[in-house]
Amino acid sequence: GLGSGLEGVFGLLLKPTDWLSIGAVYRTGANINVNGHLHILQTPVPAIPAGFDAASDYKQDFPLPPTWGIGIALKPIPKLTVAFDAQGTDWTVMKTEIDYHNQRVGFPLPNINQKLYWNISWRYRTGLEYRLNDRWTFMAGYMYDENAIPDNASSMTTTSGLIFSVVTLGARYGWGRWEFTLHANTHRYYERVEHRSIGGTDYMFGLGLGYHF
Repeated sequence: GLGSGLEGVFGLLLKPTDWLSIGAVYRTGANINVNGHLHILQTPVPAIPAGFDAASDYKQDFPLPPTWGIGIALKPIPKLTVAFDAQGTDWTVMKTEIDYHNQRVGFPLPNINQKLYWNISWRYRTGLEYRLNDRWTFMAGYMYDENAIPDNASSMTTTSGLIFSVVTLGARYGWGRWEFTLHANTHRYYERVEHRSIGGTDYMFGLGLGYHF
């Protein structure tokens, strides 16, 4: 499918002193109008001898939720910057609305118009940056991201119903116009499915190379 939409973004940045910055942003969200083609083919297998072959053009209204955020950055000393921010996402607008040109009653091509009853979620982040000198900069951060999907709507196939806790460490080295970066992240995540917690831990490492023209 291919779709498009229009979103408005409004922001404000205040810098009352050299050591304090305050910012806020609001994104209106949008409705993405998607047009596409779906083809479902079930080949016969021993357990399911009778397969099906169905295809149809479709239209889908996909909501892009509105978001908002507020943040603050402090410089207690010239070399150190400490930042905090909170971001909200209004997932209550989420729905599944699909109209098939070749509609069929029941599986696999029924028209769908269903509200998902998700919640507003919040993401909280804090981080610091220390510029040791003109070449070396060190960074660290933490993020907590809430789950927007209610417990009774979560399942093993729900990819957006996770609660995240992320810790990040990084370093940057500048050499003339060149810049080298290194970062390491650890992600702890879990979701509640039928009143049970399922989760895990991931690790991420990255290297970066940049040149300033």
